[in-house]
Amino acid sequence: MVHTISQFSQIEPHERVVIYPSYGYLDRNECSWKITIRGAVYEPCEEDVRDRILVRMLSRAMTTNIHELQSEVFQQRVSSFLAQHERGKQIVIRVGDKRYRLRGRTRRNGHFRGILRLSVDQVHQLRQRGHVRNGWIQFEVLTRHSHGASCHGQSLLIGSRGLSVISDIDDTIKRSNVPHRRELLANTFLRHYESIPGMADLYRRWEESGAVFHYVSSSPWQLFQSLDDFCHDDSFPAGSFHLRTLRLKDPRVLSLFLPTRWSKRRTIHSILRAFPTRRFILVGDSGERDPELYGSAARKYPDRVARIYIRDMATRSLVGNRMLKAYRGTPRDMWRGFDNAEQLANDQYTPT
Repeated sequence: MVHTISQFSQIEPHERVVIYPSYGYLDRNECSWKITIRGAVYEPCEEDVRDRILVRMLSRAMTTNIHELQSEVFQQRVSSFLAQHERGKQIVIRVGDKRYRLRGRTRRNGHFRGILRLSVDQVHQLRQRGHVRNGWIQFEVLTRHSHGASCHGQSLLIGSRGLSVISDIDDTIKRSNVPHRRELLANTFLRHYESIPGMADLYRRWEESGAVFHYVSSSPWQLFQSLDDFCHDDSFPAGSFHLRTLRLKDPRVLSLFLPTRWSKRRTIHSILRAFPTRRFILVGDSGERDPELYGSAARKYPDRVARIYIRDMATRSLVGNRMLKAYRGTPRDMWRGFDNAEQLANDQYTPT
C-alpha cells in the first residue's frame, strides 16, 4: 500500500534504483486499479571483478580463460551479482503530479514492493494527460539526486477480459541449455543471448491480436537488465517480469540456477488469480518443470487456461508418459508439444 506525502526517497548519490516492469489490474467492482510497483536499490560494484571469489568459482565452473573474463558481456552481467544491495530505504514515487510513499522499506536484498491504488477516474485523467502510454502507466522514483532513466518505471494496465500469455524465458524464448550446467553458465555470463527462432515473430502476432505478456522465469533478478535488453533487441513484446529472488550469502555458483519450483508456481497462480475473467496461454519448455507447473495451474484454474505449449528439448524430451502425467485431468486439446514456433502459428487456436 502507499500513502500520499510530499518528500523524497532516501537514495544517496552513489546508489542506484532499478524498476522492474509490473502490471496493474481492476478490483472486483472495477472501480479502482491495483498497480504493483517493484524494484531494487543497490550500490554498483566498483572493484576489479576478477578478484572476487564468485568470479574465480565461475571461471572454474565454465573452464574459461582470462580474456573471456575481461569481455564487456561478462563484466556487465557478473557486476549485478556483486553489487551491494541497500536495506531500509524509504521509496517515494510520483505519478502525474502526485507523490506516494510505499509502505515499508527496502528489504535485505534491496528490493521494494508496493501496491498503488488509483480510481478509474484518476487513471482516465492520467491517460488524457499522457501519463499512460500504450497501456503502460508511467511513474518516477523521486530522489534528491538525479540518476537519469534508472529512476523511471512503468506498469501495464491489464483489463478484466482478453488474452494473456505467461511465458518462460530460458530455453523457451532464449537459448540457455539449462540441463547442462556448464553450458548454462557460459550462455548466461559469457555469450550474447540468442533467441529461439520464430518465437519473437509468434509473440508479436499474438500481441497484434490483443495479447499481453508476463515473463516468468527461475533466472535471478540480477539478470533483469540483460534479459530486458534481450527482449527489446530481439523485438519480443514488452511485458511484466517475474524472476527469482536470490541473495548471495555465499559464492556457490552452481546453485544460482537450480530449479525453484515453488516460487515460480506461486507467481503463476497469483497472476491467474488477479484476472478471473481473462484467458491464458502458458508457454514453456521440457528442460525444467514447466509441464508439471502448467498442468497444476490448468487443473486449479480450468476456466482460465486456454492453451499450454511446451517446447520439446532433446536433452529432456516429452516422450513417454510425462505429458500424460503432467496434464492428467485436463482436456487433451488444451496442451501440445512443439519443436518450432511455426507449429504454434498454425495451431487451430487463434488468440482473440
